[in-house]
Amino acid sequence: MKKAFFFIVLTILTLSMVAVYASNIQITLDKQEYVVGETVTITYSDADGDAEAWFAIYPQGEEPYQSYPGTEKVWAYANSNSEQAGSEPVTEGTVTLSTEGLAPGEYRCSYFVDIGYNVGATVTLKIVEESTNPETSDAIAYIPFMIGAILSLMVLKRKAVNI
Repeated sequence: MKKAFFFIVLTILTLSMVAVYASNIQITLDKQEYVVGETVTITYSDADGDAEAWFAIYPQGEEPYQSYPGTEKVWAYANSNSEQAGSEPVTEGTVTLSTEGLAPGEYRCSYFVDIGYNVGATVTLKIVEESTNPETSDAIAYIPFMIGAILSLMVLKRKAVNI
């Protein structure tokens, strides 16, 4: 009975330490929606500094990262921004991951604290076929101004002819 109690207490303490540890890591994305092929810029701080920590973008769902095939995810080490680990641990910085080849849908971007699959922090993002918030060009912004100027000139010309 004492062994079972000790095991339960040890398990609770271990899980508590992991939860506190993981809550320090902060990750943010440059935006929340990306067109297929765009680059996601991930900024992170307060990381643990493990030389083998890494980031991944993979489908939003209940399955863990390793359940998805390679065609449905992208990843890079935090300290090298590539699939080759760097030698120095880092606690803050940026990583960029391309969404090229990922299907439109809901995704999560996770920071894995070590070479394993221990998630330290996760944020969500959306990948779309084309932007639902298209940027307007400067020419489009001037259309109302140009219409107003043309109408004003027409009114002035009409008054000049009537005099």
